[in-house]
Amino acid sequence: MEEYEQERWMRLFTFGINCSFGTLWYIREDLLKRAMSGYDQQSTRKAHPGVSINRAAPTGLRDVVSMLVGTSKVRGYGCFFSTTGISPNAEPEKRTYFNILRPVRVQPYDFLNTREAPADIERNTHKPSLTAKECKKLKTMINRQLRRTAQ
Repeated sequence: MEEYEQERWMRLFTFGINCSFGTLWYIREDLLKRAMSGYDQQSTRKAHPGVSINRAAPTGLRDVVSMLVGTSKVRGYGCFFSTTGISPNAEPEKRTYFNILRPVRVQPYDFLNTREAPADIERNTHKPSLTAKECKKLKTMINRQLRRTAQ
């Protein structure tokens, strides 16, 4: 991609897409299979919920947006953050769990539709972001985990 095309894509991205901390998304299964080592390559799900844990906005198409991947059950080990109301088809109190120890790294380009393919990441229109209280809880959990790993 030419430099002027990259600049155009980045302008479009920064104008129309807010991927700040606590925003909620759906991450397509194809992207998870490519981006996460050890991900179930046989999975036939369409997508998983994702929550952005980015602290700064990307400035280039090669920058990284870190997201936690949501599941309906606590799987494996680690520190989990949970929230409700992610899916319009689920009961209001149904919990979605995000493993703090295993973020997926995506790029701004993954948010954009192209002629060749739809975006790998789509906004959760039912619940576009965590509440202020949920964001505070998630930040506390991440900071606690960072302190543990630094010791």
